Amino acid sequence: MTTDPPSQPSQPTAPLDLVFPTDNPLELPTLRLDRQASAIVAPMACWGTVRRRDQRNVNSWHFYTDDYRFSRLWTHPQDVVATGAKVCVEPNFSALDSMPFPVGWNNLYRKRWVARWWQDQGIDIIADLYVGAKYQAHNWMGIPRGWRAYATRGSAEDPEATVSLFYRASEHAGTDQILYYVYGGGITQARVLRDAKIPVVLSDYYRDHDASWWLATKGSADPIPQLTLLAD
Repeated sequence: MTTDPPSQPSQPTAPLDLVFPTDNPLELPTLRLDRQASAIVAPMACWGTVRRRDQRNVNSWHFYTDDYRFSRLWTHPQDVVATGAKVCVEPNFSALDSMPFPVGWNNLYRKRWVARWWQDQGIDIIADLYVGAKYQAHNWMGIPRGWRAYATRGSAEDPEATVSLFYRASEHAGTDQILYYVYGGGITQARVLRDAKIPVVLSDYYRDHDASWWLATKGSADPIPQLTLLAD
């Protein structure tokens, strides 16, 4: 008796051969509003930190790590689809202030192209806002008005930046009822967001491993949640 081989994610056309609809001067692909994430499906993990045999236990991925860990996804975006992921933050190909504009623009294009392709494979997307100041205006291109799912990286050195981004994202969405995911920044970042009364999903080493994070942000009267650990 023969059986059909397990189905595999469709192999994409070479990236430069597949052009998505765009609404902006840089011709960054425009994300589909019908495939924006409404929540993070736990457990979530950072790409490159989970052993291959365990990847199918992950439902949501982010890419706030060194570019080399996920650079392959530009030519092999199906690697993420093969894990059965339900939600992904856009891959954060770096767009730093130190980078010349052609380099940064190329990384913005790669980020949005991969995210748009994932949407067509059934993955819900969270738009990545973590770029240098010189790329902030360009990074909003391709994120349609009304988009309500965003992510960025926190910082203990400049925790107020995430507050400003939240209000900018709310303006773009037309509501402050958005999904806002912040990775990193530790207790300092968490306290700033708490004091600003920003509704946020936080992910950090401190949250996953240290009960003091929960006590510092929620208060000693609140129970400490049980969290699923896959990485870090």
